[in-house]
Amino acid sequence: MYCSPRQAEIVPFPSVSRRADEHNRMQSALEQLNAAVTAHRNAVTAWRRALGELDTVVRSLGLSVVRYRVQLEGLHSGISRLHNEAERLERWADSLEELD
Repeated sequence: MYCSPRQAEIVPFPSVSRRADEHNRMQSALEQLNAAVTAHRNAVTAWRRALGELDTVVRSLGLSVVRYRVQLEGLHSGISRLHNEAERLERWADSLEELD
């Protein structure tokens, strides 16, 4: 099919300024991507640091719970001894009443 010059659309060759704009856009996009990657890297580093701190706190809490349990077991033993002694004294007091 043949087009006459009046029907043809002339497409201009990209100018240097258009190429420069495309280059600037690409450069800007790469800088933004680099900034995003840096921000992501910093966020992951902070997250890892927070996990380390959380691990330290949880371990400390675990040790506190173990110490608390040991103290409770000691308290339970002491209360059991006192209860047994109270029952013994009650039996002794009851035996004195029976003698009267």
